[in-house]
Amino acid sequence: MAGRRDSAYVDAWLALATTETLVRRTLDRKLAEAGSAVTAVEFAVLCALDETGQGLTMAVLGRHVGLSAAGCGRAVRRLESHSFVRQDRTSSDRRLVRVALRADGRVALNRARRVVIAYVATLLDQPAAATLVAALQPLRLAVEGSARATE
Repeated sequence: MAGRRDSAYVDAWLALATTETLVRRTLDRKLAEAGSAVTAVEFAVLCALDETGQGLTMAVLGRHVGLSAAGCGRAVRRLESHSFVRQDRTSSDRRLVRVALRADGRVALNRARRVVIAYVATLLDQPAAATLVAALQPLRLAVEGSARATE
């Protein structure tokens, strides 16, 4: 039976999708309870901007955090409404918009980071967290490569 042989792949997909949704929803609630002005998705956007230390175009930022153009735009607009990020048009191509982290965004990021660490630490110890990151890295690289190939 093909269905039984392939069930590990279906099980893997379901485990990833449902776990991500449950963790994100719970983290959104914990962030709100802690008085954070950002959601889990917005936290990921702030992390991406902080990692680079420079602005990112909307397209690169969206790819980096796994958001569609519309989803990235929504997150950036919300972050901008709190003065956590700024959008700048590039001088070389006025159509391109770079998003950069502002000082207030770094404060919000650090506040949210404490909530994220506390929550994830209730789910995984440090070795398990490192194992999860290592296990997901090849999958992420494969998906990013295939997404770029179809753009």
